[in-house]
Amino acid sequence: MIVTDALLAQRVEQAEANDWAAFVEALAAMPGNPYGADVRRFGEVMALAVPGMGRRRLPNRIMMAGPGEEAPLDEAIAFLRAKGVSVRVDVSPFAQNAKFLQGLSERGLRLTGFQQALCCAPGAVRPAAGAAHVRPAETKEEIEWLAWLNPLVFDLRGPDWERWMGDEMRATAHHSQWRSYIAYIDGERAAGAQLRIDGGVGSLWMAGTLPQYRGRGAQTALIARRAADARAAGCDLLVTQTDVGSISQCNMERAGFRIAYTKAVFQE
Repeated sequence: MIVTDALLAQRVEQAEANDWAAFVEALAAMPGNPYGADVRRFGEVMALAVPGMGRRRLPNRIMMAGPGEEAPLDEAIAFLRAKGVSVRVDVSPFAQNAKFLQGLSERGLRLTGFQQALCCAPGAVRPAAGAAHVRPAETKEEIEWLAWLNPLVFDLRGPDWERWMGDEMRATAHHSQWRSYIAYIDGERAAGAQLRIDGGVGSLWMAGTLPQYRGRGAQTALIARRAADARAAGCDLLVTQTDVGSISQCNMERAGFRIAYTKAVFQE
């Protein structure tokens, strides 16, 4: 069993920061950088900006901030504000103290929620048993199906979100660090997900199931397949993030993941 300590927490949080940075860099590499995506590092602090999404908070965030990094944090906040996007700061409980949290408040940020960081060893994930069959998504047509699925399963409506969530899939699908998958039930496409492999860590990324196929094991099968592929690629750690108490968290814990920590989200 993995026991969370400061070193493991740092590795889990760094993996998520690297995932988001790689994702934003993939958007920036699209022809003409249509979203104005940008990643900046201020010491250990990482700032991610996607002005093309306006003040949407999901892709615009600051990560790896903590006590002793107030000056880099100020630079990161100024960078995001200059880009015209909302500021979000993710705070690990292993990288904070009362003075640092008070400093966030003084900078105009408030606690707005929490997020679960989960992890496990690849071998701890239980094999899937059910009707779902998982295959890699490799063809242009399969990637376009996942691009269509993304905003649908996240219930993100509106042309901006639909375009952005679709482009998220297109930007990363053929990147060397990402692998994309489709789960089939009764021969029909039911769900999709991604895996990112970097530095011995496999990150379970962007997963969703069509409403009519939920509860039939598609996500369990996708978790098991990604864990097996990460293990085969030499990973010794799997990580993922979910909303607190969500169905995704339940799926991950049933599969063998454990909560590494609950982090706080501060926003303007």
